[in-house]
Amino acid sequence: MFSEKINFAKQYHLFLNLLELYEDNSFKISFYKKAELLLKKIDRESQWEEVEKICLASKLSTNLIQKLKTIFLTGTCEEIALYLNQTPPGILELLKIRGLGVKKVKTLWKSHHIDCPQKLYEACTSNQIQEIKGFGKNLAQSLIINLEFYFKYQHSMLWHEAHKLSLEVIENITHQFKDVFIESTGHLIRYDELINELEFCSDLNALQLKQWATPNNFKFKNQEDDVINFQIPKSIDLKFYYCQKNELDKLFKYSCSEEFYNLAKTYKTLGKNIPVAKRDQKFYLEYYDKNQNFIKPLEFQDIKGLIHCHSTWSDGTHSIENMALTCIQLGFEYMVITDHSQSAIYAKGLKPIDVLAQHQEIDVLNKKLAPFKIFKGIESDILADGSLDYEEKILKSFDVVIASVHNQLEMAEEQATLRVLKAIENPYTTILGHCSGRVLLKRDGFKLNYPLIFEACVKNKVVVEMNTNNKRLDLDWRYVNLALEMGVMLSLNPDAHSMSMINDLQYGINIASKTLLIASRCLSCYGLKEFENYLLNKIK
Repeated sequence: MFSEKINFAKQYHLFLNLLELYEDNSFKISFYKKAELLLKKIDRESQWEEVEKICLASKLSTNLIQKLKTIFLTGTCEEIALYLNQTPPGILELLKIRGLGVKKVKTLWKSHHIDCPQKLYEACTSNQIQEIKGFGKNLAQSLIINLEFYFKYQHSMLWHEAHKLSLEVIENITHQFKDVFIESTGHLIRYDELINELEFCSDLNALQLKQWATPNNFKFKNQEDDVINFQIPKSIDLKFYYCQKNELDKLFKYSCSEEFYNLAKTYKTLGKNIPVAKRDQKFYLEYYDKNQNFIKPLEFQDIKGLIHCHSTWSDGTHSIENMALTCIQLGFEYMVITDHSQSAIYAKGLKPIDVLAQHQEIDVLNKKLAPFKIFKGIESDILADGSLDYEEKILKSFDVVIASVHNQLEMAEEQATLRVLKAIENPYTTILGHCSGRVLLKRDGFKLNYPLIFEACVKNKVVVEMNTNNKRLDLDWRYVNLALEMGVMLSLNPDAHSMSMINDLQYGINIASKTLLIASRCLSCYGLKEFENYLLNKIK
């Protein structure tokens, strides 16, 4: 099996879940849970030495630090291995279902012999769950929705995870077979945000692929003509198209959606000239045929400023200064710091007194780091009634206000649309943040009437964010061309909670390449002077 960079936070969370399943020492569990809060201060690119400093500064016990070190370096520890050995795999899957905590999973397993999502779904749909103490009818109905979501996406991966896996597959195959032709194709190279199968073009035959797959524990599924499929246990499918390097027609075919390819045959050369990311929709064949020009896709160097990032003032990993210095290294001209607002208690949201203190720090840093500029911003929660969670005199103190929904996402479309419209109409709203509130593979966002939302944004000079965090990618790219057509200004914003997350901008650039977005319609591509002028124009 391929090696993977260990997700320390995820593995430690698994450790805590297993402790709760098997341990009765509530004091020990509580103590270990407090250590989990420290992980939010750890950047995903951190080395153990950096983690150890935080642990020692927080006065964790030597025993716990040693456990953390073992999990950080190896992905496991003695207790994890012991607990996993006696835990049915379905229990670990149940722990992924929204609405279930460890205690409820333990109750289902130990008292009612429900040890996998399938059994839980049957119990919910047959009305058995609502009879269990602590569950009830409302939770049962909610679990049905969450389970159906889980079943729908259980064999999907985020694009960046799938991309990493594809590189490992290619590296592994080229190591075993010299002078082989193999390259990624399909959904991955078209930058779909979720991937449920990895596709490759290769000149390896079926026998060679089986020789490679078997030692790696990849299960052969089927073969049809020149296509052979394998499955990675508990993961996604691998699909190989037999194809020589010089078979350009085949290479083109496998890089397209079926609908696009079928129509492209009538456009001949035009279809092959269209960038791969746009080969999902026939719209682009018609568009380029009519306009006779190809749009230059955005590149990382087109981004001139970092808009939407968090610092240690709220739930970010690094200080404002460290975030700014990283921006300077990347060649950015400015940064908009947008920590969470006071309603976001879970994220250490800023009280009015904190806002004042942060602004004083920014004033000092701007003198120190000039000509680079830090703008005073906030990510203000959109409350259930559509209002923002500061009074006017506080909102007035910000250069930029990103209005975002973070809770109560179960609203019907009409109610959700009215809620967001009210936030857009607030004169202090500069940007509408991750407007659907979705988190990929975790929850769908709420449905909105996008034509109404876009119309209001144009009227109120509000920018729509394309949040480039790899778990959000929200605004959904499928609405971008409509937004552009209606005159909306967009902005690629990473929602960075650490220095390394600034690079998540690349995921947004990938997604943007599936659309007609250009630099002049993207606020984060504005230079410092242009950006300042845009903000002044917004106030008028």
